[in-house]
Amino acid sequence: MTELRIYITALEKQDPAERAAFLEDACQANPVLRRRVEALLVAHEASALVSAGFDTVDPGPDDQGAPLPSLPGTRIGPYLLIQKIGEGGMGSVYLAQQDHPVRREVALKLIKLGMDSRQVVARFDSERQALALMDHPNIARVLDAGTSESGRPYFVMELVRGVPITEYCDQNQMPAAERLRLFVDVCHAIQHAHHKGIIHRDLKPSNVMVTAVDGVPIVKVIDFGVAKATDQKLTERTVFTAIGQMIGTPAYMSPEQADVSGIDIDTRSDVYSLGVLLYELLTGTTPLEFRMLREAGFAEIQRLIRAQEPPRPSARLSSLGDSATTLAGNRGTEPRRLAQMLAGDLDWIVMKALAKDRDLRYDTPGNFAADIDRYLRGDAILARPPSSIYRLKRFAQRNRVAVLTTAAVAMSLVIGTAVAAWQAVLATQAQHDALISARAERDAKEIAQKREAETRAVLEFVENRVFAAAGPKSQDGGMGYDVKLADAIKSGLKFVETSFPNQPLIEARLRMSMGQSFLRLGDAPTAADQYQRARDLYTQELGPDHLDVIAAVTGLSNAMAMLGRDEVALTLDREALALRVARLGRDHPDTLMSMNNVATSLYQLRRPAEALPIFEEVLALRQVVLGPHHLDTFRSMTGVAACNAALGRPEIGAKLHEQALALMRIHLGPDHSYTLKSMHNLANVYYSMGRFPEALALFQESFAARKAKLGPDHPDTLVSMNNLANTYSALGRHAQALELNERTLALMTAKLGPEHPNTLMNMSNLAWQLATSHDPKSRDPARALVLAQKAVQSAPKIPNYRSSLGIARYRTGDWKGAIADLAQAIGLRPPDDPTNANDAYFLAMAHFQAGDKPAARDWLAKADAWMRKGGQDDADLKRFQAEAAQLLDTKPAP
Repeated sequence: MTELRIYITALEKQDPAERAAFLEDACQANPVLRRRVEALLVAHEASALVSAGFDTVDPGPDDQGAPLPSLPGTRIGPYLLIQKIGEGGMGSVYLAQQDHPVRREVALKLIKLGMDSRQVVARFDSERQALALMDHPNIARVLDAGTSESGRPYFVMELVRGVPITEYCDQNQMPAAERLRLFVDVCHAIQHAHHKGIIHRDLKPSNVMVTAVDGVPIVKVIDFGVAKATDQKLTERTVFTAIGQMIGTPAYMSPEQADVSGIDIDTRSDVYSLGVLLYELLTGTTPLEFRMLREAGFAEIQRLIRAQEPPRPSARLSSLGDSATTLAGNRGTEPRRLAQMLAGDLDWIVMKALAKDRDLRYDTPGNFAADIDRYLRGDAILARPPSSIYRLKRFAQRNRVAVLTTAAVAMSLVIGTAVAAWQAVLATQAQHDALISARAERDAKEIAQKREAETRAVLEFVENRVFAAAGPKSQDGGMGYDVKLADAIKSGLKFVETSFPNQPLIEARLRMSMGQSFLRLGDAPTAADQYQRARDLYTQELGPDHLDVIAAVTGLSNAMAMLGRDEVALTLDREALALRVARLGRDHPDTLMSMNNVATSLYQLRRPAEALPIFEEVLALRQVVLGPHHLDTFRSMTGVAACNAALGRPEIGAKLHEQALALMRIHLGPDHSYTLKSMHNLANVYYSMGRFPEALALFQESFAARKAKLGPDHPDTLVSMNNLANTYSALGRHAQALELNERTLALMTAKLGPEHPNTLMNMSNLAWQLATSHDPKSRDPARALVLAQKAVQSAPKIPNYRSSLGIARYRTGDWKGAIADLAQAIGLRPPDDPTNANDAYFLAMAHFQAGDKPAARDWLAKADAWMRKGGQDDADLKRFQAEAAQLLDTKPAP
């Protein structure tokens, strides 16, 4: 069996004992052959795993026993070796002194011991010829090449006295903008190499050195040691990649480069590695962490490189904890500002370069650099879909003085409209891909023209229809405004209806923007209509499974949820989820959003046992994909908390809500809508636990903030009003509770309609207040009965509605009706729910009034037991206990 055949067969044996036994048998009594094969195996492992942070094994002497010259004084050709200054998978680099024809210090690279197989020598020979073709100020120049006396190839290049780019930037605390400018030089250097037909294939910080010349940092790309010539005429000997051998550094390696076949690597592989380098320059870490790669086997490393989607730079920064302070300091800022700067354009730029599908990356390093230049100039970048609001934002940043001068007064009124309504002209993914693909240049021009037309249409709509409706109305031309924000947006509905008869995609995008605007304003019916019409248009033009259709389905689901039509919302959420899994995969952020929406709809339908495992799965995925401090991660955390509380684990729910609220206050701010939602959810859990003073404080804070931020009749504000009224009642502040419930019901009926679930909930709460008020003079049992009957008729399975009806019947003297409704309310709740105590006390009194004293005493005992479990601080419950004890002529239980 030949040496090569033994080597290939040994590679296939992963178990060390099995491989050793095979080598013993195959090499038999030939120790020289055994050493040669083992050297090849070591070389394979070295080139597969060599990287900064990956230990490699020195293969030792070759089959001739010649030691690697490494001591000072050793001479190779005209070069005197001074000291070793570096080592890679292919060879060792020495500081050397050249004496003639010129005297200078150089860097000499000598092929590594155990690596001088025929194929490795051929690759090395290709390297030195490739380097000789390049002439660029940011690429280290090749000065000479040759062979040592023992036949080892070497080449000589200019000595770069510098440090890796990441270290240089950190040592000098370079701000992100300066790092980007330095990185652009790296891109141009690699672009030059590509023009010469050379792919570097091992870009990493240690191969991108920076040296200061007169105080100016200069980049030098070094070590094209694993370069592959795209022009096979470069050398008569082809570069042979051994079977199963990866060339490059895993943490910086492109997915296609991780394929052991080594086939079809092109210039976009370097674009990926450049993306990793930029990621590290901005965040201080690589997308795939070194620790993860160190602990993984060869096959797992390949899988991670090919399949593991990295978090966005801003998300990774948020997950770094205390180390983020040091990292941000090295960039001349603080963590929160750095995260804000990364979020948006820089996230888009980096993630485009890191696309697993190389067709979605920048096609050249030059285009990569051009997009960074656009970012630095404040222009629109190509890495993100160019919405009109995004273009307007970048224009405003470039022309800050002019914009502030001409729009200061107007923007104070309508900035909310701009943010809500200018969600227009999102390019489809296919269109975006075509725009950036050099192979679809003609199509890209047509798409760009269409986008410009769509953008002009949207800007015309916003300026002439929305802004004009909110313009000055006073006769003297003053700046008085008398149009509500909602009215200003509604003024554009007719314009959308009639202005785009032959441009359905423009109409669809405007309707999507209008739908989002009305949803934020709390006008769910109008939002639902706009989303439905956008969905119909997109489906007709783009097909039923297009991403824009899915976005419209998701918006429609949100509108249905606000309308209280949770079953419809669940159906739509499941439809969107199935489509996104098919189009985007299970771990895509949009897919995770749809999964979270399904769980939310299940929770709203009072199915927390089904919702909890989905929330938990999404939370785990979002922590990895988006980072632990991302807004969407917080949403999943609150979902897990709410389900635990609903399933009788309020302590777990409260703890999770407390953690989520603390994180949101830090990372989102105290008045962010999600922070207020989290605050409201935590107050609900406190209420369910009988911690009424704590619940009251949070309900008051969230109500005041929502009223100021969203308006007095926004659905979220009305929910806060309702729950605040309930807490007043639990604390015995009945006059405040009754007055607030009356106002809430009037607002909900007008805003949401009499059949909306939130209206029914408040209706039932008001009925309960009117039937149980501590002051008999303020009770109105007859009205309470009417309100409770309406609520139960619309939602007969909700225990609290049935409870209000039962108590109202008791107050009107309908003992049998009260017994039936109250018993049914208890049957709808878990048997250990402390809330059952309320109904049990009234059941005891109803049975007593009906003449069944034994049953009355049994229910009184059950009520006392439930009260001891969690209602001892409830002022109303204490009143009911005292009322029942007095009626039954017993002393209240302790």
